[in-house]
Amino acid sequence: MVKIDKSMIKPGDHIYSYRNGHAYSHHGIYVGGNMVIHFTRTKQEKLHKIFKASSGGRAEHRCEICGYESKTKLGVVKTCLDCFLVDHGIYLFQYNVSKENCVTKRPGTYSMQSCDTSDVVIRRATGLLDGKLEFGHYSLFRNNCESFALFCTTGKAFSAQVLAACFVSLIIIGAIVL
Repeated sequence: MVKIDKSMIKPGDHIYSYRNGHAYSHHGIYVGGNMVIHFTRTKQEKLHKIFKASSGGRAEHRCEICGYESKTKLGVVKTCLDCFLVDHGIYLFQYNVSKENCVTKRPGTYSMQSCDTSDVVIRRATGLLDGKLEFGHYSLFRNNCESFALFCTTGKAFSAQVLAACFVSLIIIGAIVL
């Protein structure tokens, strides 16, 4: 998990940025031209405190670069890199990570699977953005930004962050019960 410079990313890269003091990360697909396709909540509902904190308490505004408005443009969206990052660092998701190296990596930052070619990745992300492909409604546990980015890159949707959080919860519950 090494922060990278914006100049290092290429179209088709799966990128992420941490939110709320590294409590979770937001994932997307860099498509070039300083633009990212990513998946946001799909309903305007009262959200969990962790998501409110990610906006830094800023008043809602329309981005002068890409026109993005986070409270009105929901679901699969295309924004400038600055709107995606929300003033946080950028990280490159790693693919083809060996089982041996998984122990040292944070869940939600890598996959042991291979990534498809950048053309395929961008075609999937664009298809989801244009509505030619369906991704469904946002769900923190079943259908989130990480599962979106992994679907774009591998054709399979899942979230290692959620799996890890569930595993830790089970350990804590087990420790309390014992």
